[in-house]
Amino acid sequence: MKVPFLKYFILKTLAEGRASGYALIKKCREMLGYTPSTGSVYPLLKRLEKDGLIRGQEQKRGHAYTITDKGRQLLARGDKVREEAYRKLRYYATNIAEIFDDHSLREAAEQEPPLLHAHFPVMLKIRAKVQHMAAAGVSRQKINNVLQHAYRRLCSLQEEKNE
Repeated sequence: MKVPFLKYFILKTLAEGRASGYALIKKCREMLGYTPSTGSVYPLLKRLEKDGLIRGQEQKRGHAYTITDKGRQLLARGDKVREEAYRKLRYYATNIAEIFDDHSLREAAEQEPPLLHAHFPVMLKIRAKVQHMAAAGVSRQKINNVLQHAYRRLCSLQEEKNE
């Protein structure tokens, strides 16, 4: 994850409430299926604090961070960052669709507004949950059965639409 996106993820998370650096890393793993390194997160937290976007408070075990008004203002202007992320997502999805001759991915990437944009957050949550469950020892077969069921249900929705 590039630093600008991690920066906005941290600001968005802190806009929901106070969190430690460890809690931010954990939430990133849970929501996005990506675990940023402490070497990325803690220097970024210090920079955000220095820039007045967040405020750190010493606690018994480390720091707890909160977003400042300045941080909230920057977060509100994050639409440009989001649009750039969506543009890149569309670019990569279109290229992957071309490489693998995946017509449904191509259609999803070409829709206005792009279908991928609307469903990308839930897709990331599903990916993160699958990774978490697999790491916790849940049978891959059980996970696969649930995913296959969801896929078949989506296919049936598509068939209903076509009727």
